[in-house]
Amino acid sequence: MKPRVPEPLHQAWQWLLGLAVAAAAWILGWTLQVKLRRASAARAGPVIYAFMHGHQLPLLRYPLPRPTAALVSMSRDGSLQARVLRRLGFEILRGSSSLGGARGLKASLDWLGGGHDLALAVDGPRGPAGSSKPGVIYLAEKARATIVPVACSASRGRRLTGSWDSFLLPSPFATVPIHSGAPYRPWEKDWTEKRKLAYLDSLIATLAERADQEAGLTQVQ
Repeated sequence: MKPRVPEPLHQAWQWLLGLAVAAAAWILGWTLQVKLRRASAARAGPVIYAFMHGHQLPLLRYPLPRPTAALVSMSRDGSLQARVLRRLGFEILRGSSSLGGARGLKASLDWLGGGHDLALAVDGPRGPAGSSKPGVIYLAEKARATIVPVACSASRGRRLTGSWDSFLLPSPFATVPIHSGAPYRPWEKDWTEKRKLAYLDSLIATLAERADQEAGLTQVQ
């Protein structure tokens, strides 16, 4: 039987690990040569920045004009991610479709209701990759929040194919195109939820394709 690590020691280790990962992400992020390609978007009311899992690291360089929260899962990996994102300036909301879903939705609605913005990986927490979950449409319609789709790529780096989301890890000093699309307000569309989600998927996929083309993908494996 493995000896149990004392709780104070475990918390100290988690604190140090979060600090180290945040520092590494910050240093890598500021070496990247970011090329922003933004469609004009109205800033009235709250905004949900919608992206797919796997793009989180390069998107840390996306300029956010207002206080922005990230919805992070209740898993062990989510706890580390929460520590890192908090150190990088994000407010943290906890919950996902598999754990703490109702809590996460309520916290997100309260946050958006205060006029703040939300960064949301819309195909999580377990995929399938590239397929948005209904929560983003629910939040946008309840809070009357504008969805801004976002995607990115990198000229050099690696895609971690062992992960379900093919996590994109850019090389230092890589060129990183970040594309954001025109605002999408699903409550203005007289569509079924399925069609609204499919439309959002197509918006993000188009932006990702444009970013890939601009990056060249010459050395991303």
